[in-house]
Amino acid sequence: MTKFEIEEKIVAMLKTVFDPEIPVNVYDLGLIYKIDVSDQGEASIDMTLTAPNCPAADFIMEDVRQKIESIDGVTSATINLVFEPEWDKDMMSEEAKLELGIFFKSVESSKLKQKYMKNVYFLSDAHLGSRAIEHGRTQERRLVNFLDSIKH
Repeated sequence: MTKFEIEEKIVAMLKTVFDPEIPVNVYDLGLIYKIDVSDQGEASIDMTLTAPNCPAADFIMEDVRQKIESIDGVTSATINLVFEPEWDKDMMSEEAKLELGIFFKSVESSKLKQKYMKNVYFLSDAHLGSRAIEHGRTQERRLVNFLDSIKH
């Protein structure tokens, strides 16, 4: 397998990694700055976060590492957390912007909340009970705060 083919598989795998607070994968969010693969199959990923104090940083980075190491042709993965350049909304793919409603100035945060949280409430009510509903509300507040911060 060529380095290019491995890099393509890495990109596809990165699109399965999500920040638990944002319904868009880390690749389309623009959090991946660099992907290098050595001739020996060692992958090195430079990535950032939407905020330096992200509470899910360890979870996201470990998820990236484990998924990259599961790819055929990758012998190891090193995930480097970098904050230069600083992430901003312009680094997101068009798909991510559409998903988060950034292209639609007329879309209010409350409409986005309803769209994204509807499934959380459904799953919470049906399967997890009141504790998960409260978790869903917390996630809802974080999503709305994130959307509000990138719209301005």
